[in-house]
Amino acid sequence: MGLTTFGRTESFDGLFSANYRDKGNLRLSNGETAPNDEQIGSMLAKGTWNIDDAQSLSTNLRYYNNDAREPKNPQNLQPNGTKTDVMTDRTTENKDAQLVYKINPADMDWLNASTRIYYSETQINSDPTGGKSEDRKQKTEGIKVDNRSRFLQESFAPSQLTYGAETYKQKQTPSGATTSF
Repeated sequence: MGLTTFGRTESFDGLFSANYRDKGNLRLSNGETAPNDEQIGSMLAKGTWNIDDAQSLSTNLRYYNNDAREPKNPQNLQPNGTKTDVMTDRTTENKDAQLVYKINPADMDWLNASTRIYYSETQINSDPTGGKSEDRKQKTEGIKVDNRSRFLQESFAPSQLTYGAETYKQKQTPSGATTSF
């Protein structure tokens, strides 16, 4: 099931969407089934404020959560066939956020710039039956600035130059029985 709504005024627009799915065993192409039990929820919220004709400020928020009980190796039709391939409780959670400022004055061909600040976090927690917890977390934080300059617009060869810079920091953290990401 899901819900999506959108609204718009002269200066603002926004969108909100959320959905939920409950999945059971997987039916494979050969007619067999693989054990699986998942509850998946996600959400998206985004909006823009048009400050004036040349400037805007936007935000974008996303969330995803999957709670599952599935084979540690989902390619195996018969879990518990080996000591390491067991049914596993796994939670996958993702959070993303962005803030974007744009400026594009109509009378300045050299200025069509945007600045984007962003954050992303993904966390996977696995608890295999009879085993130790295996957890992984990854965070990304960054900023990106770019501009598009138009020149020679009235000539036989109008051109645009795009340039900018981006910097970000990413950190991966394993814990529990996990030794790598």
